[in-house]
Amino acid sequence: MTDKEWEERQKTRQLEMEAVSKALAVLSGDDAHDLFTRTFNPALLQVDRQDSRRARASQLLSSVAKRLNNPKLSNLAYRVRLDAFTRVKKAIDDMVAQLKEKADEIKHKDFCTDEFNTNQLQTEKKEREKKRFDCKD
Repeated sequence: MTDKEWEERQKTRQLEMEAVSKALAVLSGDDAHDLFTRTFNPALLQVDRQDSRRARASQLLSSVAKRLNNPKLSNLAYRVRLDAFTRVKKAIDDMVAQLKEKADEIKHKDFCTDEFNTNQLQTEKKEREKKRFDCKD
C-alpha cells in the first residue's frame, strides 16, 4: 500500500514538473507576447508609482543607449523594464528546482528500497541454507 502511494506521489511530481515546464514555455513564447499585446487594455491597469518610475528610467536609459549606440545601456534598460517579472520568474524557477529535487529523492528512495529488498532476499536465502546445514548435523 505504501509503495502504491509512493508511486502515485512520484507520478504526481512528474506531472507537476511537466506542467510547470509547459507553462514556462507558453508564457515565454512569442505567441503569448503577441496575444498580450493585442488584448492589452491600459484602462484596466492600475499603475504603481514605482512602475512609472521604472518605465521612465527604462525610457531614459534606452534613449541614451540609442544616442551613444551602447548595447550595454540598452540591455540595462531592458532589464529595468522587466524587473517586475524577475520575482515571478525566480519563484517559478525555485518551484521547478524543488520538483527536480523531489524527483532525485524519489530515485534515491527507489534505489534504497530495491537494495533493501535484495538484501532481505539474500538474508532469507542464507538463513535457509544455514537451517539446512544445521538440520544435517
